[in-house]
Amino acid sequence: MLVLGRSVGLIALCLAACGGRETTKFNPTVHQISEERLAYPSSGATYLHWDKGHGYQVTYYSEKHVWLWYPGNRAALRGDWVQELVAGEYYLCFTYPHSSYNPVTGDVGGQKECQLQTVLGGALEGALAGDVYNLSSGRVPYVLRRNKRPAEF
Repeated sequence: MLVLGRSVGLIALCLAACGGRETTKFNPTVHQISEERLAYPSSGATYLHWDKGHGYQVTYYSEKHVWLWYPGNRAALRGDWVQELVAGEYYLCFTYPHSSYNPVTGDVGGQKECQLQTVLGGALEGALAGDVYNLSSGRVPYVLRRNKRPAEF
């Protein structure tokens, strides 16, 4: 079953967490992005978000798609995103599969969900250049824990 994360309007597969040692393979050419040089969101960047309801979430943005690594999931979920200007405010809008849902609100996916860009940007905990975790493959390096920040951030 798929899960929608409220803090970034994101959805992920809601699967049981696995035990054992966490192992990852990272892109060694990726560098930390300074906040001064990066407009959120930027295509070709990986972001770490945190909120009380969902914990840590990692997203990779391409020009039209976003991939979410959600706590407890064994796969990254692909969605579509657009930036919209409404009444002088920028919103980020995400659309995910109909079979998804938000475990915090209970809302199901399939509809465009928009949130103020400044609110989402305020939940940022870090940014890295590139698809650091290769999320665009649909795979995740390990099962992310809700309250454990990935070391690369």
